[in-house]
Amino acid sequence: MAAMALFLNIATPSSVSYPKLPKSHLPPPLLLPLHHHSTARTRSGTKISASLIDPDGGRLVELFVRESEKDSKLKQAMGLPQIKLSKIDLQWVHVLSEGWASPLKGFMRESEFLQTLHFNSLRLNDGSVVNMSVAIVLAIDDVQKGRIGSSTSVALVDQNDNLVAILNDIEIYKHNKEERIARTWGTTAPGLPLFIEIYKHNKEERIARTWGTTAPGLPYVEEAISAAGNWLIGGDLEVIEPIKYNDGLDHFRLSPSQLRDEFVRRNADAVFAFQLRNPVHNGHALLMTDTRSRLLEMGYKNPVLLLHPLGGYTKADDVPLCWRMKQHEKNLS
Repeated sequence: MAAMALFLNIATPSSVSYPKLPKSHLPPPLLLPLHHHSTARTRSGTKISASLIDPDGGRLVELFVRESEKDSKLKQAMGLPQIKLSKIDLQWVHVLSEGWASPLKGFMRESEFLQTLHFNSLRLNDGSVVNMSVAIVLAIDDVQKGRIGSSTSVALVDQNDNLVAILNDIEIYKHNKEERIARTWGTTAPGLPLFIEIYKHNKEERIARTWGTTAPGLPYVEEAISAAGNWLIGGDLEVIEPIKYNDGLDHFRLSPSQLRDEFVRRNADAVFAFQLRNPVHNGHALLMTDTRSRLLEMGYKNPVLLLHPLGGYTKADDVPLCWRMKQHEKNLS
């Protein structure tokens, strides 16, 4: 779930010949500190300044236990009810722990969950609002809920019963699956039994909001929501160790903090990102080189590309992530 990052010095490989195209008039990326297009007459007098933007909420929220506290947390966890994390749950712990979902401090409580579903944002204690369009929640079933009882904390363990984190000051609330799916995906895709059971009227109007698709199969819905427990548990996370997958790709999974350090180390005065779920092809390469050229024309001295391949749930016929990473390194390093 976290970033699969490659920092690339964009140059056309000598073995590849691209056709010369007219200058692109595509709009520039929205997240860059862009100003007016400088011309040959004005470019030399243009001063460009750039700095890293603040994380949502004003600071990067990392949720790792301090080294000096690990022993005490391990002892605490031994006396707590346990929740076994699925593969997807563990990936969400990864996202939360490294600050990708700042300012969240753990799995969503009910007020955060409802704000996300209905407003695609969260209102913070100081009255400010930050974007939050995806519900980051942890589902439990009736048996687990009963086992937790009156405990205010639970231990989160992986499939091998290794301690991953402690969830504190917990809140348990109803998992409104139908509302979560309709608000998040907005699909009338067939093959989702949950939809057939629930929506007896106004299916098209109520469900088809976001994607408006009738394509079959939403793996995340079927695996992470439809079959999940009837309750959600939220609280503050304390993660024991950074999440690793030991698949040969962990060195690509840079945290927000590591990415920010890397931007500074490379003395980047602009960062332009390209996210894709396929191998880089000719059209991608042209977009990347054109963007870099446009930034240089605007007065930036060292624009750096962040290539961001998608892992996780992709189409069944997509090239596997490990092979895409090999291709990215060969073609664009």
